[in-house]
Formats: sequence, C-alpha cells, structure tokens
Amino acid sequence: MEQFEKNDIVAAPNIAVSLVGTNPPFPKPYRELTLGDDFLFGHIMRQREPCRDMLRLLLNQPHLDIDEPTAQRVIRAGPSEKWVRLDVQASNKTQMFDVEMQHSPGIDLPLRSRYYQSIMDVEALQTGQLYRKLKTNWVIFLCKTDLFGKGLPRYTFQNRCNERPSCILGDKTIKIFYNCSEYAKIKDTDVSSFLEYLYSGHAATSFTQSLDQLVTKARERPDWEKGYMDYYQGSLLLKEEGMELGMRQAKMEGARNLLREHVGTPEQIAHWLNLTEAQIAQLAREIQQERP
Repeated sequence: MEQFEKNDIVAAPNIAVSLVGTNPPFPKPYRELTLGDDFLFGHIMRQREPCRDMLRLLLNQPHLDIDEPTAQRVIRAGPSEKWVRLDVQASNKTQMFDVEMQHSPGIDLPLRSRYYQSIMDVEALQTGQLYRKLKTNWVIFLCKTDLFGKGLPRYTFQNRCNERPSCILGDKTIKIFYNCSEYAKIKDTDVSSFLEYLYSGHAATSFTQSLDQLVTKARERPDWEKGYMDYYQGSLLLKEEGMELGMRQAKMEGARNLLREHVGTPEQIAHWLNLTEAQIAQLAREIQQERP
C-alpha cells in the first residue's frame, strides 16, 4: 500500500458536505404574528380548550376530549438521533395528536410526518409494553399551500393494501394534510372558516373570533414577545447542532470509505478528518466484521 505524508493532499471520496442556506432571515416582528405563525399557534393551542375545539373540528370528533396539551416540545428518540420540535401535542386514553402549522411549502413534509409518528410512538410505548398498547397516532399538517397539487382542501393517508385498497393495515396511524388555500371547498362551515382564518386572518365564526381575541391579547404580552426571540435563537441552535451532527456523521462515513479503499494509514485518516485514532480503529473493526 502506498504511503502518504501528512502534508500530502489526498482526494478523499464522499466526505464533502455542502451547507446551503444556513443563515435564516430575521423573524417577523412579534406584533405582526398571526395564528398562522407556528410560535403563536403553539402558544395559543397549548391551552386545553382551543386545542380541544380545533381537534374536534379537524377530525370530526365532536365529543373528543384531551389531556393538557404541550407546545414547541423538542424531543428525539436517542442521544444521536435527530432533534424535532413538535408544534402542538395532545393525547387522551386512546389517541395521540401532533398538529403542525406549516407556513411555507416543504417537499419533505410526508417524510417529516413519518418521522414524527415514529418518534411519538417510541416515546409513548414503555419497555415491556405490548404493541397493542399503542394509541391511534394522528399527525396533522395545516399548510398554507397545496402540497400535492390536486386541488383538495384535505388529504388523508392511511396504510392500505395495494392489491385491495379497501383493506386497511390497521396500524392506527393517520396523516392529514390540510390545504388552507382551498378552504372554500369544505362543506362544513366551521372547518372552512377555521382554515380561512389561518389563511387570511378573516374571523367569521364564534370559534375563529374567540381565537382572534386570543391572538390580540397575545400580541400585548411582553413575556411572550421575549419567548418569541428565545424561540428564534433556540431554532438557530437546533439547526447548528443538526449541522454539527451531520458533519460528524459525514466525517465518519468519509473515514469508512478511505479505510475500505486503503487510502492512507489509520493515523493519517484521523489527522485528515480531525478524528481520534480510537474512532478510526473502531471503524476498521466494523469493516473487518462486514467481510465474509
């Protein structure tokens, strides 16, 4: 194997990481926030009554009740897993709910819904519990635009059999994407008016008018205004931590590739990628175990 000096430059495949758009824009002024902004949405919907009434509308469950909801909760499945911040979480004896206010379009929302459901299940099911203890898991995205481009005001997804669509898997997971821009297509006046309020700020029903009063009061709260700036800074820190985790994972994968291709010694690889020799040795053992 050809040896390299530490000062030599070696083209190491698959170790470059490109970070695009790492400087988010300054947030909207606090007193211009609406219920369609996730910070205010979370703070208002962490109150039990408006959250319960919203879920009753969105799920057509007029007698639904919930425990105390939580908002802007940051969780992850393990110490090396991706952080997620859930806008509004609620539950009762048989169901779990996550409601996300999506202000801008995002092509990764279907994958986010999958991850959110999985992390909620991992957190909810305690060690030793039977799978049948899993609750019905609802993930609801309230979108300002049409994610799927089909002109529907609501898209509901459950796991079904491709060969016989009427056969539902029964894993008790449902994902709903509301398209607020098509609120007029919903026949239920209360649901339509709620989506219209999120979309345009027009409050036409008693429920949306009560929400609008909560929004007006919230804008006058200096403690929430400070919380908004803290929330923004916290979001930056989460993104930075995510980027750091991504960089660490990329470096480990790059070291793995270099070891597989016999480019440089373990000491040189550790030096090039700013890793420890112990980390490189562990990777070398894992690669050795992969071989038949």
